[in-house]
Amino acid sequence: MKKTKVDYPIIDGHGHILPEPSQIPKSISKAGYFNVITSTLGQWMTQDFIGWRRPVSHGTFFKEPRLEWMEKHNIAHTILITLSQLYCNGIADDEAALDIMRFQNDFHVSLQEKHPLRFSCGFVGLPRLLDVTLIEMQRRYKEGLKFLCLPTHYKRSDGQYISCTDENCQRIFALANELSLPIQFHPYDYEEIYNLADIDTNWAGHKSPMPALTAHLFDRLITEGLHEKYPNVRFYFSHGNSVGLATIGRQQQAWLARPDLRKEGSKGPIEALSAKNIFVDSIVHDPDLIWLLKQKIGTSQIIHGIDSPYPLGDGIDYLDDGVYPGSTLDSAENEGYITAAEKRAMFQDNVFSWLYGKDDAKGKNMKQHIFSS
Repeated sequence: MKKTKVDYPIIDGHGHILPEPSQIPKSISKAGYFNVITSTLGQWMTQDFIGWRRPVSHGTFFKEPRLEWMEKHNIAHTILITLSQLYCNGIADDEAALDIMRFQNDFHVSLQEKHPLRFSCGFVGLPRLLDVTLIEMQRRYKEGLKFLCLPTHYKRSDGQYISCTDENCQRIFALANELSLPIQFHPYDYEEIYNLADIDTNWAGHKSPMPALTAHLFDRLITEGLHEKYPNVRFYFSHGNSVGLATIGRQQQAWLARPDLRKEGSKGPIEALSAKNIFVDSIVHDPDLIWLLKQKIGTSQIIHGIDSPYPLGDGIDYLDDGVYPGSTLDSAENEGYITAAEKRAMFQDNVFSWLYGKDDAKGKNMKQHIFSS
């Protein structure tokens, strides 16, 4: 893989960090809701209450190795997304779910307070527990956390999954609109939502069904015009929203050919592509898809992301095949799909547009602090 040398610091707009095992409250680990364990086969993330586990495949799952890795790869700053495993969709006990929510948010507060120039952290909310989530949003906003993390779909109290566009989520959007708070969406729980016997055979669910969940949320959000109803909310769709953007023509055709499927006075899906409060990241693993995102949504709305340390991320060379942070964007430039200036904006500037919106002064101040440190 040819490398286009980048001689400036970059931002990772989509990262995760695990708490150390000693930081996980005993009430959470003993109940099997979440833990990090060490066995003869290595370290694992576990959720024993649903029989789930995943290997901790790289040291950068944890803070200190991550900081060293960032220094090595000239990554000046990372946007830390909350752990999908802690969205609490499968936890029926409301108090336990709220304890997990608060634990994760407290953990991110501690990371950001200790490393404000290295990490901008998000916080999670639970749409099914709306009243507490609205209070949690105001609390974490005052504490300085930068954005809200939501799953693309959540499980209601009646056990049914629904996209994060329902009445509860619109109450959340309304408060976020008041606070000018950005929101990041990430898919999860595909196994239960699709309910297919072979959904996770060869990790199939991570390859196409998960991105399709993001596409469904995107369709619901723009069909309802929520990006227009809440203009101060900057909506960020993870993993490029590649399925959602690749099927925008089909969405438009449905709008044109089936007037019964649209609200009176609604706008066609194509018009949503020009919205300045809809962002995606670059984690698509394919320079051709970077070209597609550019054609559909424009490079100013694309944020460079890595998703490290997960093995489907875009930065760790697990297979010794030359992958490195930013390799997909470099390949897109090598192919002539994006310019050097467009790539630099994705590596640096665009994340500030998402985080701070119209508050240019705050964004410029944060950028100056990060890149001068």
